[in-house]
Amino acid sequence: MRYAKPGPPLVLAIEAGNRLVDVGATCVWYRVRVPNYVDLVRAAKVVVFPREAELAWSDTSLTYDGTPHRPTCVVANRVEGDDCAVTVSGEQRDAGSYTAAATGLTGADAGNYAFAANEVPFEIAKAQYDLTGAAWDFPGTSFVYDGTEKRVSVTNL
Repeated sequence: MRYAKPGPPLVLAIEAGNRLVDVGATCVWYRVRVPNYVDLVRAAKVVVFPREAELAWSDTSLTYDGTPHRPTCVVANRVEGDDCAVTVSGEQRDAGSYTAAATGLTGADAGNYAFAANEVPFEIAKAQYDLTGAAWDFPGTSFVYDGTEKRVSVTNL
């Protein structure tokens, strides 16, 4: 529904210097100019609210390699060019099932995003042991029982 006041059209001019990009509030001054009327100068409070960060997880299925791992998390709806990264805790090294948590946002534009703590399960699978080059070190391929201890070793592991 639109309301139109009879008479000449209004010209609304935003005064210079009223710019708000980041989260916060400011007072925007504006001027209404109508021919044959006194200009009206008014102010309006303008608020920019934080964007709700939508988190996207990856690297939740990993394989043991002896180094610590954790999943990767990014702000999927980050405004292009913004510097905003997710801090992730829960790093693990050994094979097993774990939980990682997104614990905060960092970067120059992090304050422009609302953030709710978020967790994701992840797994570090057992690795296949590489036996390339390994060799059995014992004479022959079998022993005959003689009541003595026999020793077998593997070399080049």
